[in-house]
Amino acid sequence: MEVRQLQIFRILAEELNFTRTAEKVHTVQSNVTAQIKALEEELGGPLFDRLGRRVTLTDAGRSFLPLAPCVSEFPRVCSLIACPRCCASSIAAFPTSS
Repeated sequence: MEVRQLQIFRILAEELNFTRTAEKVHTVQSNVTAQIKALEEELGGPLFDRLGRRVTLTDAGRSFLPLAPCVSEFPRVCSLIACPRCCASSIAAFPTSS
């Protein structure tokens, strides 16, 4: 799972349109499709229903949406855990949900 895939997922969940999502992330629509497909394969199921040009979140997509920001912070959290001294000074910068 890549941070880029999570960014694309979050924007697509907001836009519900592959072309507009591609424009927002400065790429082509086929790349958005490929990134979402790779994320869905890794997670084991569809995050979006595609009905012609209409796109909607699946139940799994709605469940994953609030987790995506946390998952994108995972590499930073791992580096903090690997360096406890860094953790003490950086924990205040870690985003929390309210």
